Amino acid sequence: MISFNYIFSQNNFIFISSTILSLLSILIYKYIIDKKFFTTDSHNGPQKIHISPTSRIGGGVIYLLFFLVSLIFFFKKELIEFIIITLGFLIIFFISLKEDISEPTNPILRLLLIFIASLFYILMTKTNFVFETKFIGPFLNIKIIQIVFLVLIISTVVNGFNIFDGSNGHCSLIGILYLIIVLIISYKSNFIDLFYLLIPFISLIFIFLIFNFPKGLIFLGDTGAYLIGWITSLSIIYLLKNNKEISEIIFLNILFYPLMETIFSFVRKIMSGKSPFKPDKKHLHLKMIYFLKNKGFKNYNSLNTLYLSGVWFFPVIFVPFIFTDKVYLIFLLLFQICIYLLNYFIINKKN
Repeated sequence: MISFNYIFSQNNFIFISSTILSLLSILIYKYIIDKKFFTTDSHNGPQKIHISPTSRIGGGVIYLLFFLVSLIFFFKKELIEFIIITLGFLIIFFISLKEDISEPTNPILRLLLIFIASLFYILMTKTNFVFETKFIGPFLNIKIIQIVFLVLIISTVVNGFNIFDGSNGHCSLIGILYLIIVLIISYKSNFIDLFYLLIPFISLIFIFLIFNFPKGLIFLGDTGAYLIGWITSLSIIYLLKNNKEISEIIFLNILFYPLMETIFSFVRKIMSGKSPFKPDKKHLHLKMIYFLKNKGFKNYNSLNTLYLSGVWFFPVIFVPFIFTDKVYLIFLLLFQICIYLLNYFIINKKN
């Protein structure tokens, strides 16, 4: 295992630049909030729970500053995959930014661009897995099927983070904790370059969280939610590609919440005869918000993440210690499914 002395004696430039850009983000957020820059009072729609006019440009700031940090990796040819990850998000960035600062965009078009960005990453990095799962492994190892599968699962995660974004601190706090899991695993697995990539990204989200929670002075917007899902999912894929000892099930464990939220919502809407692409008020985090609001909690928006911790917090506790043990990870995944469904149906009944 690499020592912390090694970590902090190498690539100091990355830590210095990350610190500078994080401090810069504080000034940018303060300016946006004080000047009400890109402020919108459009809170209409079934998934809108805020009232006050607020800027949704937070995610755009995070991406642009993280893009500057990632330029450092251009000096290392062996780190080209990290550059592809950052550049690949540009395919999503412009349409999501338009949604955040000016006018609504077609959700199907956004989803299509997420598919294209995911395909771009897979093809450019020549991502290829050998799945050893007894029943579906041979099927997923067929090249074209594997590409479709990876595009779908990356896109599901990216879209899932945007689905449960909405209440103050919800998406950003969960994103930070999930990225810390990846950070711990990368450290234990000697992936020092991934460690360095995640440090500035986590710090930028943390600075944003200070302004977003609990008062919601600025929002992530679609750009920020998509970005957190994008970086988190591709960081885990990078780990899985480069360390065969890590079980591929950790992808499902760590990113269970956004995956389950998207899949469950998709199935639920189809079964009720509605379009799976049309937003509604029946997502788990929205049901919890309405439950807390009906109970008379004035700070229901900020409490939402805490009350749903049983759904998203288990990977933080267990995955860093069992990420190589497939049996334990399967049991954890089944447990996560049960907890999610139990929470959903209990809250649904109380509402």
